[in-house]
Amino acid sequence: MPTLAESPELVGFFSYSRDDDEDFDRTLSSLRQAIGKELRAELGRTKQDFRLWQDQDAIAPGELWETRITEAINGATFFIPIVTPRAVNSKHCKFEFDTFLAREQALGRNNLIFPILYITVPGLADDAVWRNHPVLSVIGARQYVDWREFRSEPIDSPAYRKAVFQFCASIVSALREPRLTPEEKVRQELDLRLRKEAEARNQAKEEQRRREQDEASSRADDEERRRKAEADAKRSAEQAPNPAQPRPAAASRFDWGPIWKSGLIGLVAGVAVQGIASANSTADPSTPSGAAFIVVWVISYFVLRKWFPSKA
Repeated sequence: MPTLAESPELVGFFSYSRDDDEDFDRTLSSLRQAIGKELRAELGRTKQDFRLWQDQDAIAPGELWETRITEAINGATFFIPIVTPRAVNSKHCKFEFDTFLAREQALGRNNLIFPILYITVPGLADDAVWRNHPVLSVIGARQYVDWREFRSEPIDSPAYRKAVFQFCASIVSALREPRLTPEEKVRQELDLRLRKEAEARNQAKEEQRRREQDEASSRADDEERRRKAEADAKRSAEQAPNPAQPRPAAASRFDWGPIWKSGLIGLVAGVAVQGIASANSTADPSTPSGAAFIVVWVISYFVLRKWFPSKA
């Protein structure tokens, strides 16, 4: 299956701000040359079948720049924008972005833009800002590289050269991806959609299983608390005294109170009867007093038991 790297002629587009290039002593032009040399080497190309297009070198004075840039981008297979505040605010850079987005779509790809953050752009750090910006929205959605620290490095320093190697390797990898026919692209998109739907179903099943486990665990906890509460209530009921059953200590206790009280009353009654009998010379002085004592004692006992029940 053919790839973009196998195209007869391979062209990349280098998008930048001319003012940035001039203010930094054409370091951006030097960067473009270093990237071009590395890509030619990694792709096995020559200057005749590979170019990294730069408007300052490719547009002759007097040419219509929009027409010339449109032609160049329509022939390009990848796009390298140098991200700086001036480039983001430039209408020329916006035109280049918009034009290549259409080109990228025509190629059936979505990974042919390779931004390089060269100077801090505050809006790129604010999600709400870059998503609504015509240029930053493209940059923020792509995997850009941060080269701000290399502004103070000479282009031939080991760190700078290593960064160029790694950057070019990502471009070469993307260019060597197999090109899909329209039918293959439709099938790939269908497979991707089906895979996402399957992942969504699996995720829904997993969430349902997790909810069921949480509910089962909650029910088990509630049942355990209920059993514990019932056991505690039963234990408390067994330990509490039962008013329907007499207490053993009270049942074995004998209440002497009514006995001595009734005995005292009987004794007094017997003495009184004896005194009355003694006054009567015809009566037997012993018999009435004993009988009176017994009768009065018995009566007094039951009367006192009723009036003064056991306190046990």
